[in-house]
Amino acid sequence: MTATILEGHALADRMLAETRAKADAVAAAIGRRPRLVILLLREDPGALAYAERQAEFAARAGIVAELRRVKADEDALALVAALNADAAIDGILPLFPLPPHIDPLALAQAIAPAKDVDGLNPFNAGRLAVGLDALAPCTPQAAIMLAASVVGELRGLDVTVVGASIGVGRPLAQMLLQREATVTIAHVATRDLAKACRGADLLFVAVGKPGLIRAEHVKAGAVVIDIGINVLDDGAGGKRIVGDVDVASVEQVASAISAAPDGVGPLTTAHLMANVVRAAQRR
Repeated sequence: MTATILEGHALADRMLAETRAKADAVAAAIGRRPRLVILLLREDPGALAYAERQAEFAARAGIVAELRRVKADEDALALVAALNADAAIDGILPLFPLPPHIDPLALAQAIAPAKDVDGLNPFNAGRLAVGLDALAPCTPQAAIMLAASVVGELRGLDVTVVGASIGVGRPLAQMLLQREATVTIAHVATRDLAKACRGADLLFVAVGKPGLIRAEHVKAGAVVIDIGINVLDDGAGGKRIVGDVDVASVEQVASAISAAPDGVGPLTTAHLMANVVRAAQRR
């Protein structure tokens, strides 16, 4: 068996077209386009490259995206408060990594739930946890969409999520439970990772450790969604991005593996744009 490599570009293109139509309707109703403010709180090449991709996707989705570079001596929480109060702004997105002096939880709590387009605020996280409608984190939404494009209905599937982060692993598990999958969560303290993974029909991995998942972790015929992002030297003075899955090993066992970063990545940004328009519609 040689696994199919899954990319998310076609699904993302379709989502962006749908989001564009909704953004056009919002603009016709309120006299302006949905607007997203992206906060660059720390000069980081990876974050800046991500912001540029977001701006490109925003233009395709009919959204106005503004990048704000926040100086080290600026009060980030005061800036967020001002953005919360600005009626012309629909979404606020801080980019990671954050500078050491900014507490991620304090920043998440500072963003108004109605403008929290990546589901960081505990209010939105709580609504998601109990099954209520909420602005949900974009990466878990993207991962589930990509998986569903292959396996179809998730109800009743045995699913393992490797990684229990607040932004990806935990909300992903909650979304899977809402779809009535049988969910196992593995994390840094899991004693036998291979055992936790081998029974899964569908395996999600979001840890940030290259080569973590190998053939011995994967059930024959399983679908593997690699959410990990790791930047490595390419041996020629440049950089390359890999996920958490050892593709050369796993592709001999799995039926499908998502590309990193071209699998979940484009869909994550497409879901972000959909959340911005959803926030504008609600406001």
